[in-house]
Amino acid sequence: MLEQCAGKGLLLALHQQGVARLVVFARRLLKREPPLPAPPKSGTYPDWAARYLHEYRAITGTQADTDTTLKALRGGMEVDDFSQRKSKLDKRLKNALGAAAESYSIKDGSTRPGRYSLTLCVDVVRFITDLASKEKIK
Repeated sequence: MLEQCAGKGLLLALHQQGVARLVVFARRLLKREPPLPAPPKSGTYPDWAARYLHEYRAITGTQADTDTTLKALRGGMEVDDFSQRKSKLDKRLKNALGAAAESYSIKDGSTRPGRYSLTLCVDVVRFITDLASKEKIK
């Protein structure tokens, strides 16, 4: 995933699952859609799973074996799964970006219940397709 940060090109390698989670929120940001309300603490949530799976399938295409992911989310996304994976993504961003990671993390709006979104400026979010074929990545 390529982002522009403080006027410098930044290449950040993330697992497809992490990219899919960020893309869900980046697309909402670009469309100027409101933050997603946090699902209640119990149960599974098909709409959260559908958003994620849409992006995950677009990213993986036929490249990866997605059966495990699709099977796990068939009934919906569990709140614990979202929270745990969000924490792992936040940790990976922090390890790669240091203090700048705060800008790229999915925020909960500091409210109860949370309202999840990216708080980046719309101008810095871009989607680039076929990056590997356009640039030599070392």
